[in-house]
Amino acid sequence: MKSLSDLAYKAAHCYVNIHEKFWFKYILSFFLFGIPFFLLDLCTNAGLRDFLKEKSTSEVKDFFDSNF
Repeated sequence: MKSLSDLAYKAAHCYVNIHEKFWFKYILSFFLFGIPFFLLDLCTNAGLRDFLKEKSTSEVKDFFDSNF
């Protein structure tokens, strides 16, 4: 069992080291966590949704009507 606990410790240590790096902390995390919420905000915005429905094809209109 000692080898399993050592493996868990090494995996946790690698996970923490990755999150402490600049590129992950500020750049990659923005894309992983910021962009989906930004897109969700854009799609649920009533003015933008109406504009997209007005200017787009029937498939996009159906998508917005059924999902948002």
